[in-house]
Amino acid sequence: MKETRLLNTVGIFIEKWRGVRGRRGQLTLKVEKRAYFAEITALLLHLAGYAAVIGILLASVFSGRIAVSAFAAVFASLSALIQQMDELIGERFGELAENYAGIRNYRAFMERKTAPQEGDGGEEHHEIRLHKAGFSYPGGEAVLKDIDFTIKEREWIAVVGENGSGKTTLARLILGLYLPSEGEVCYNGISTAGLCYGRLQEQASAVFQNFRKYKLSLQENVEIAAKGPAAQMGVEEALNQAGITLSKEVFPEHLNTVLVKEFGGVDLSGGQWQRIAIARGIYKRCGLIVLDEPTAAIDPMQEHELYQTFLEAAKGKTAVIVTHRLGLARACDKIIVMQEGQILDVGCHEELLERCDYYRRLWEVQASGYLTASG
Repeated sequence: MKETRLLNTVGIFIEKWRGVRGRRGQLTLKVEKRAYFAEITALLLHLAGYAAVIGILLASVFSGRIAVSAFAAVFASLSALIQQMDELIGERFGELAENYAGIRNYRAFMERKTAPQEGDGGEEHHEIRLHKAGFSYPGGEAVLKDIDFTIKEREWIAVVGENGSGKTTLARLILGLYLPSEGEVCYNGISTAGLCYGRLQEQASAVFQNFRKYKLSLQENVEIAAKGPAAQMGVEEALNQAGITLSKEVFPEHLNTVLVKEFGGVDLSGGQWQRIAIARGIYKRCGLIVLDEPTAAIDPMQEHELYQTFLEAAKGKTAVIVTHRLGLARACDKIIVMQEGQILDVGCHEELLERCDYYRRLWEVQASGYLTASG
């Protein structure tokens, strides 16, 4: 709101609203015209049928085939029938035409193929294999193309590249949140298209860039990731590892402090929320953990500490770390270099410095920035 007032952009938003309102009015008018046309057509057919029946009855009376009393009885019954037909055809037919688009979209949504909720998900994920996997959003160009690599059990993988190179989408494919548009992602040789998604959820955890700020207590914000035996540590331990200090000044009700002002709780900074999101990610007992750069609101020193915390929590697990920080990538077993939705190269830090010009440029830019800042 401050920016809107300062830049005096109110007029622009009002103009956009008027444009959207005008387009909505045009679409509404188009739908209503279609509904009225269907209703009028049905009424005309109804009237034509009614006139035809009356004509046949009158002709039968004048020719002496039926008596006037029979005509009266049929006419009375016909009036009741016409009233019912008028409601059925005249009103319902118009409503059907008006709601057709919504019904069609609903059916298309319900018939979409999703990962099954039942089936063999495997007890543990010893190997994750992406074979010529690609992904496109509906109606859009390919975000990922021809992705082919293997993540072994307990291997740490770093995914690096510029913004828009497909790193986050790749992480979601690995987690089974997205199904590939082409190729396949396999857990222990079984495609995610045929795996039980519930089992995938049980065995994986993640911290995303756009993490959720739940309007719940501090404890519930962490425990929402896992319950009972699904948790690998206590709530306070997870918060402590994520760098959250449970002081009375910040959290007056300790773990029961509600994290939203409107419910009588407290407001937190972006950095504190990010630490809570990381605590939620490491709280869950799992074999696969994904970190998708959720540290934008944290200063470099704190970010380094949090990454070290994450790496400590990832010991003995398979880890996928999406990052711009190539210093962190050095701690991983394998680095995947992404460019324009494709894998440019895969290797350890030293191998990539030697053979991958793009990775070497990224490293030199970051290194020179730190050297300049410190010098």
